Amino acid sequence: QRFAADLFSKYDVDQGGSLDPFEFADLAEEIENNYKRRTFLTGVAAAVGAMVVAEYSSEYAFAQKQFRGLYIEKAAEESQNALFPTAMLSSDLDDAIARTLRRRGFTPANTLFGHSVCSDEVNNKDEQLVDLMVSRWKEGFSLGGLGGLPFAGKSGFRAFLHHTPDSGQG
Repeated sequence: QRFAADLFSKYDVDQGGSLDPFEFADLAEEIENNYKRRTFLTGVAAAVGAMVVAEYSSEYAFAQKQFRGLYIEKAAEESQNALFPTAMLSSDLDDAIARTLRRRGFTPANTLFGHSVCSDEVNNKDEQLVDLMVSRWKEGFSLGGLGGLPFAGKSGFRAFLHHTPDSGQG
């Protein structure tokens, strides 16, 4: 209540006990300027956060592991560990896949990463598996998909093959 009284006093310039249209216009202008400032600062913070994640992927993965208990509910974590005991974070899975494929001769120069995950936003965030693998393999080709099954059809697979490196592994 104190804040409201102070705000009213600040804009009731003529001390008339009410805000006239000019005083109200000044108040509305300040509110709008504060809104614009907050919107701008939110955008800047989001942009800086995105750059930090993009620049410091390994640090992000480390922090994700260290602070997991702060953002994952304990019951959810326990259920995941019980039902999926070998579950991995996206960054760990990306590293494991890369090590395995590298030993078999797959490189970004001879490999096209094709993926068929649902286009739902949960699969298309920075630092998630598809994003990490597209970064590692330098290109990704979406075959569409629901439940991991591609639905690109014959023409989609032809397009995929058209993009596959001539010296490709697949």
